[in-house]
Amino acid sequence: MGDEPDKQVEVRDAATVVLVRDGECGLEVLLMRRHRGHVFMADRWVFPGGRVDARDRDVSIEAYCGVGWEAERAAQRLEEDEAAARGVFVAALREVFEETGILLVRDDPSRMVQKLIERKASWWEAWRRKLDEGSASMVEFLAALGEEVGTRVCLDPAALRYYARWVTPDFEVRRYDTRFFVARAPAGQAMQADARELVEGRWFTPADAIEAYRSGEILLAPPTLCVLEDLQQYTGEGAVEALLADADRLPVPAIMPQLLARPEEEEVVLLLPGDVEYSNEINMLGGCVGAVRSIETKERSGVTRVVQREGQWWTERA
Repeated sequence: MGDEPDKQVEVRDAATVVLVRDGECGLEVLLMRRHRGHVFMADRWVFPGGRVDARDRDVSIEAYCGVGWEAERAAQRLEEDEAAARGVFVAALREVFEETGILLVRDDPSRMVQKLIERKASWWEAWRRKLDEGSASMVEFLAALGEEVGTRVCLDPAALRYYARWVTPDFEVRRYDTRFFVARAPAGQAMQADARELVEGRWFTPADAIEAYRSGEILLAPPTLCVLEDLQQYTGEGAVEALLADADRLPVPAIMPQLLARPEEEEVVLLLPGDVEYSNEINMLGGCVGAVRSIETKERSGVTRVVQREGQWWTERA
């Protein structure tokens, strides 16, 4: 009897959000450190996010998305059906709330959300735990939130600007099709790490984050490093607005790294679309999310390969 074929690893939908703000030295991003005992990306500094849950796709959430939310338009932008797109956007908003305590909502002129945080911190934290544990849905949370503040509170999915898409390579034991969004951090809401998955958070300029990685102060994964490299171009006054505008207009190719076999060398090389050695023939994601776009479209930062040398990842451009 011949060897049985390897079981294909399921590719799960996920979403992550690059929260940005105007800092004293220019654009800043929020990075969070994952718990060192976590099974995935342990001790790495990441942007808040996580996988899509079935309840994130529930159509009833649209009643809490406010006027102007267009599921059809969002689906076109993500090249998905409406249910899948809804799930990705809602998961992004939910994960940001669970992991940072920041809630992206529409029209909060009276600071009712911030006032509730200050007045009922334990209530706020209890709902974060319920959502994290999966014992409550965003619809249930928003309904309860509306009762507390005396009016309907709507999420702000339009605040999320689609920015990048990374798919875990096919040689990994856990695989995610992760959509990256950028969003302006709301004024008045302070970050509070959930102390479960994410145990620490800091605001960095992209350049400072990369320098902290190079010095060994923090650990990064290749997608985070590439995103930070691209964000370095947004400097000076108006940097956040320029980034959000670019995210609205630029195409978003799917990036699935390929491992370059070099057994005679001590380097680990991940090829990205656009590299001369990247193979488009195997560039199908297990039939789960279709073919990755043409290799003529490179990753946003222009990086075409990521190389691990002596424990650190280094980016290269063709």
